[in-house]
Amino acid sequence: MDSKIVQRYKTKSIPQLIKIATVYFNKYIRQRDEGKGCISCGAYNFSDAGHFYSAGHYPNLRFNEDNVHGQCKRCNLFLSGNLNEYRKRIPERIGEDGLAKLDDFADIYKRTSYKHDRFTLIQIIETYKAKTK
Repeated sequence: MDSKIVQRYKTKSIPQLIKIATVYFNKYIRQRDEGKGCISCGAYNFSDAGHFYSAGHYPNLRFNEDNVHGQCKRCNLFLSGNLNEYRKRIPERIGEDGLAKLDDFADIYKRTSYKHDRFTLIQIIETYKAKTK
């Protein structure tokens, strides 16, 4: 990674970098899923990037594209992700094999601790910043 890019973020703490990375990642997810409808209910007025495995309980899946899909506010916030419907529809987006891999990752990550590091977060920021231009 270019040292100029790293220097750009030298004053940012890890939590600040996570917030910045989340902004760009979620923007990418909303652009990627535009026109597909909410992953849980199919509504076309989605505005959230909803996680199947929550970012709080599975921080290592926070920036996994297969774990995050466009979701309406009703399903994401008021129905706590509407996960039963989410699970039914996720194979349409990532396939049965993709869902099996995601479940395997979640199972492994559940048993291990994880902390985001500065360089990985900067790489995520720069990757998704470029993808959303």
